[in-house]
Amino acid sequence: MRPVSSRPRGGLSRGGGPGIRRRIRPPPTTGVLPRPPPTGRPSRSPRGALPTPSPEFERNPQNCAPPEVVPRPDLTAEEAVRLQCGALADCHAPRRYHGLQVLYEFACDAGQMERSRFFGFSADLYHFDHFMGKAGHHFKALVGAAAWAVEGAEPGPRGRVHVTVRAEGRAAPSRFVFVMQRHDRGKYEGCWCTAQLLPAGSKWLEKDE
Repeated sequence: MRPVSSRPRGGLSRGGGPGIRRRIRPPPTTGVLPRPPPTGRPSRSPRGALPTPSPEFERNPQNCAPPEVVPRPDLTAEEAVRLQCGALADCHAPRRYHGLQVLYEFACDAGQMERSRFFGFSADLYHFDHFMGKAGHHFKALVGAAAWAVEGAEPGPRGRVHVTVRAEGRAAPSRFVFVMQRHDRGKYEGCWCTAQLLPAGSKWLEKDE
């Protein structure tokens, strides 16, 4: 009768066959930094309760409802400009940056990845927050204007209408030209929208030859 061995038979281990045992090293515990806790995210809430939005979420101007002033087919080019100027003058009513949101809504190339000439220079209007930064810089006299007036409207090339506006406010009095055209696509097709907004006398202002 053969003696019974105390060594286990047929032991399997990683990388070996029967009877071959190799030491499996545990994962390293030194030199590995723990993952930092997430920041700027809603805190956890009990099941069934809505999470509390973070301050970053509340400050994001894109997390808001559509503007209360939008293009309409019954508006003339001059009326569309008046609505935009009124919203820009009272920029933070009924909510913060609402005036700039109205200006963006009237822009023909809003939300498009293609390069636009809205500001004269080439830039896309895909991101609203990027648009806000440019508009706030280039149209200081219109944003929060103490007074503004439409000086006139005249036909431009390619069926466009040039509406000239004078604005006075914190910045020096300035004159701007809204280059209006009928939108040819999307939900505002047929409405007068803004192809360009330029300082009067801008080199990018297209003129009839």
